[in-house]
Amino acid sequence: MKWPIFAIAVYVLVALQVSLASAMRFETAGGVVEPMFMLALLVFVGLSATPRVVVVAAVVMGVVLDATMVWPMADGRGMTVLGPFALGYLAGGVALLQIRPMVFRQHPLAYAVMILFAGFAVQLVVVGLFSVRIWYDPMADFAPASQLFLRTLSVFYSAVVGALLSVPLVAASSVFGFTTTKVGRRR
Repeated sequence: MKWPIFAIAVYVLVALQVSLASAMRFETAGGVVEPMFMLALLVFVGLSATPRVVVVAAVVMGVVLDATMVWPMADGRGMTVLGPFALGYLAGGVALLQIRPMVFRQHPLAYAVMILFAGFAVQLVVVGLFSVRIWYDPMADFAPASQLFLRTLSVFYSAVVGALLSVPLVAASSVFGFTTTKVGRRR
C-alpha cells in the first residue's frame, strides 16, 4: 500500500466525517444517527491489503478518529480520549481479515455487508470501553444500551453510504498500490 495516498484518503474522509456527516445526520428519539465514512476505507484496506498493513492502517484510522472526537463529560467539559476507536478499528480490521477469503472483493454489496460486519465489531468495542470508563469518570448522556442502539443504526447507515463510496475506492485500487488479480509464477 502507498502510505501517502492512504494518508490523503484518511484526511479526506475525516474532513467528510467532520463536515458532511453532520449534514447527513438525522434525529431519533434516542439521539443522533450519522454515517461513519472511515468504515468504508477500513473495509477497502481490509479487503485489499496484507494482514500487517490492515492492522497498522486500522490502528492509524482509529487514532485519527479518536483525536478528532470530543466526548461530553458529566461535569460539562469535553474530553478527547485516545484508544476506544483505535482498539475498535483494530478489532474491525482483524474481523475483516477472518472473513475476507469468503467475499467477492469488487462488488459494492460485499462492501456494504463487510461494513456491517466490521462496524458492529468497532462499535461493540467502543461502547464496551466507554461502559467501563463511566464507572470511574461519568460521561454526559451515555447509557450503554441506547448508545449501542444508536451506533447500530449508524452502522446500517454507514453500510449504505459505504456501498456508494466503494465504487470510487475500488476504481482507485491501483492508486493505492493494490493489485486486483494475483499472478502466479510459472516454473
